[in-house]
Amino acid sequence: MHREAIVVGLAAVMGGMTAFMLVVAVVVSPFFFLLSVPFGGATYVMWQHATGRLSFDQARASTVGGVRFGPEGPEETRGQRGERDRRAERNRRRAYQSNGTGAGSGTQRGNRFSKREAFQTLEIEPDASADAIRRAYRRRVKESHPDTDSGSREEFKRVNRAYERLREE
Repeated sequence: MHREAIVVGLAAVMGGMTAFMLVVAVVVSPFFFLLSVPFGGATYVMWQHATGRLSFDQARASTVGGVRFGPEGPEETRGQRGERDRRAERNRRRAYQSNGTGAGSGTQRGNRFSKREAFQTLEIEPDASADAIRRAYRRRVKESHPDTDSGSREEFKRVNRAYERLREE
């Protein structure tokens, strides 16, 4: 059973007890009004928690200078996460623009192929037409695909980069 379901069940039981005590207070004695107040408060808090409007971590956490301090220690606020993500995206774009393939992909010279290397990788002549390049690319992809017996992931990536290089022009 999920924790939220248990909290909803407890909130329903507490709500039922609160309603029962209110009825008893009207019928028997006003003293039961005093007993129904804590049950009503507990019902309210449990229901807020079960519906996601209240998280005990959020209730205990405090924000100081843009950093939220909660039970597990400091954590980033939404604004800081957004700024970090924007900075990372900017760095990825810069890396892509500097070497043309993106950061962290691996081989020498930033994974840039010369036209000659791209033609050699696709195993075609440098004066090949666009249609011949496309056919050679499809043939080489079928040969080097990692799911085939003779294929390898690195060769597959290399064929794709070579084709992208020749398609640029």
